[in-house]
Amino acid sequence: MGRVYGEKIRLKYAMLVNFGTRILSLFASLVFTVFIARRLSVEEFGTWTLIFRYISYTLPFTVVYTYWLPRTISRGVNTAKTGLVLASFMGSIALLIYAFLMYEVAIAFEQPLDILLLSSILVLQEYLFRSLTSIVTSYAPQYEGVSRFTVRASQALTALFLVVFLR
Repeated sequence: MGRVYGEKIRLKYAMLVNFGTRILSLFASLVFTVFIARRLSVEEFGTWTLIFRYISYTLPFTVVYTYWLPRTISRGVNTAKTGLVLASFMGSIALLIYAFLMYEVAIAFEQPLDILLLSSILVLQEYLFRSLTSIVTSYAPQYEGVSRFTVRASQALTALFLVVFLR
């Protein structure tokens, strides 16, 4: 057996990078929230809030692989591909369930069906993102903070582009 995957992790460096990027992520999230809250109508803002609430109902199943992926990888077993395949499979099933439930929700609560179905892409994205975050935690923990900042900054830029400019 060769070297263990997490053998050369520098924890102080990773902690500093994660702390700094989490602070930057908070500012990016604040910018995102301000764009959304100021530019959307009350109905649009309510739909946006409900979409993220609905998506959160599909995410408890991610604990299956977010728990064991960092443990097995840091112990020297490369389970990254297995984790990605499992996340893709579970995310696809969650996406189908979410799409079916959003159809029912749109009928029951008179919410816009096209927007709710379009948001189903976020379910699969979140499953894959959590899998990748769990994988990178074992290899290079500092990239977890960098990825979090990248996601938050891209959300803010996307909100600026879609909500402010394309209104």
